[in-house]
Amino acid sequence: MKGSIQQLPVEVIINIFDQINDTKQLVQCSLVSKSWTSLAEKSMYKTIHLYLWEDFRLERLNHHLKQKPEFCHLIQNIRITDQYFNTFSERLFHEFLHLAMTPSIRTLDGVWKQEYITALLENIENSSLKFEKLKQLPYSVRHDSVYMRLMSRFKGSLEIASCNITEKTSPIHQRIVHDSIKECKHLTTLSIQDYQGFQNLQEIDTFLKKCDQIKSLEFIINQSVNYTDMKEDELNQWLTGGSVHQAKSVNYLKIAYMKGPDNRTRRSFGPDWISYLAYKCPNVDTLNIKNITVRYSHMALPVFGNVKAFKLVDWKFHCIQDLQHFIDRAKSERNKLDIQYNKSIVVHQSEICSLSATKDRNSDFTRFTIIVNPINSDNTYLILLCFKDLNWL
Repeated sequence: MKGSIQQLPVEVIINIFDQINDTKQLVQCSLVSKSWTSLAEKSMYKTIHLYLWEDFRLERLNHHLKQKPEFCHLIQNIRITDQYFNTFSERLFHEFLHLAMTPSIRTLDGVWKQEYITALLENIENSSLKFEKLKQLPYSVRHDSVYMRLMSRFKGSLEIASCNITEKTSPIHQRIVHDSIKECKHLTTLSIQDYQGFQNLQEIDTFLKKCDQIKSLEFIINQSVNYTDMKEDELNQWLTGGSVHQAKSVNYLKIAYMKGPDNRTRRSFGPDWISYLAYKCPNVDTLNIKNITVRYSHMALPVFGNVKAFKLVDWKFHCIQDLQHFIDRAKSERNKLDIQYNKSIVVHQSEICSLSATKDRNSDFTRFTIIVNPINSDNTYLILLCFKDLNWL
C-alpha cells in the first residue's frame, strides 16, 4: 500500500525539518501545503543564528517579527558567532531581544560582547515574563556582577554556563563566582576559561569544591607565569590527605590550551595539573584535550584509567620516545593512520610532529592523524616506525 509523506506523524516531519539548516529549503517546504507551512516555520524560527550580521539584516528580522508576533514564540535558541564581525547597532539588538525573549527561549549560545550581556540583563529585568525554560547562558569574556546577576536570575533552570578567571580576579571574587555556580542546582555543564587566573592547584580546587552536579567540565587554559607547580611527592600527599573533594559526577572532561597571536600555544599546566584532574574526576570516560605541547603529554591517557572515548587534537611532540609512549597508550585492536605533510607545521625546531588521535565510544579502532614537516625527512622515517606494530583496518 502506497503512502504519502504527509501521512507521517507531525513529530517525525518536524524532526526532519529540524535537520535542514538551509532557510531557502525550509521556505520551499513551507510552500508544499498548508499543514507544512506551520511546521516549516517552527523549524525556521527555532534557532536565530546571528552570524556576520549587519544593521539592515537585523532591522529586517525585527520588522518581520513585529509584523508576525506569533513567530517570536517559535524562537527557542539565539546564537551569536564571530561576535566582533557583527556590526549591528546596540539599539537594534535591544529591539531584537525585546521581541525574541519570550517564555519559549531555551538557550543563548556563542560568545557575546559585554554590551550584549548588559542588554540581555536589562531586557530580562524590565520584562514581566518568566523564562523558566532557559537552560544556557552565552559565554562572556568577563564574569562580572552583570553575568552573576544573570546566573542568579536563572539558578532554577540553568544547565549550561561558563565563567572567566583572569589575573585580575581576586580570591574573594573567585569565591563569589564559585558560590553563584553552586546555587545552580541543575547545572550539569560548566566551561572555565583560565586566563592567567589560577596561581596553583589549591586555588583551582577551592573553585571546584563541591560542584557535585557537574557532569561535563571544560577548561580553556592560558597558565599564569606565576603558577607554582606542585612536586610529585607533595601532590600525592595532598591528594590522599582528604582535603580534595572528588567530583565523581564528571564523566566528560575537555582541556583546551589557548593559542597566541602567532598561532603558538601559550603556557600550559604541568604534570601536577593532569594528575590532579584525574584524581578530582575519577569517573571521566570521555576525554578531549586540544593543543597540548608539553613533553609529558604521553601521561594524559594513563592517569585517566576509565577513559572509553577520547579526542586528542593537535598534540605537539618533541621526541620519538614520548611519541611512542603516546601511540602505545592510544592504540586499539584496529587502527587507521592519515599522514599529512605541511612545511609550516613545525614552528620550533624542537617539535618533530603534530598528532591527533580519536576513538569513539562505540568504536573498536583509533584514528591517528599525523602532520609532519617534509623538510625533516629523517624525523619522518623515525615517526612512521612508531606505528609499525599496530594492527590496521
